[in-house]
Amino acid sequence: MLSIKALGALLHYPQEELIEALVDIQQLVEAESLLHPEQVSALDRFFAGMRKQALLDLQEHYVQLFDTTPQHALYLFQHLYGDSPQRGPALADLIGMYRDHGYQLTARELPDYLPLYCEFAAQFPQAEARVLLGRALPVLELMAQRLEEAGSAYAAVFSALCSLAERSEDTAAIEQLLSARIRGGRDQTMDEAWKEQPVSFTAAGEQRNHPTGTVNIPVAELTGNQPVRNR
Repeated sequence: MLSIKALGALLHYPQEELIEALVDIQQLVEAESLLHPEQVSALDRFFAGMRKQALLDLQEHYVQLFDTTPQHALYLFQHLYGDSPQRGPALADLIGMYRDHGYQLTARELPDYLPLYCEFAAQFPQAEARVLLGRALPVLELMAQRLEEAGSAYAAVFSALCSLAERSEDTAAIEQLLSARIRGGRDQTMDEAWKEQPVSFTAAGEQRNHPTGTVNIPVAELTGNQPVRNR
């Protein structure tokens, strides 16, 4: 399901390679024909805006939007756990899931970095990829809403990802935890929720050692594990 990987690539820090690959990314998403027409139109506006702006302006906007605004962080567990002790076990569990499926982490980004998670999910057949992405759906929906309210064109990318995700039983547990955090119950409320039912992106009873294929698309060099940018 290469659309997931291509959309995730758009969330990397803007560099010349990404700008040069925008046409390939756009064509790939359109070729899979998985998005609603209004989402395609919104993405077209996003692509046009990316091509029109100077690279330094794109980079400055990206840093202000994602790096200096915690509400827009591209790290999934940041929205669920913040800097609480629960984030460590969740990250370790996610790393274990990657390794169980033969996905090797070579980037210096944390495993809950959204473009990285999108790349992982995209290696599965469509039905499984949608379920995997669905485990992040509550965060994706929240981000889409926040970016829309901020007037950011990046909202189109998150809206497209939301439409590709499938809601499941796993989604409900993550929604509950995210709601608790949004309400401000990050101390006793979240600790109690963790003790009662730990939340993980790895589903209970999930088949282990599931084989995944290699991905070969025109933007593979961009959608692969990226080096950390200079901050």
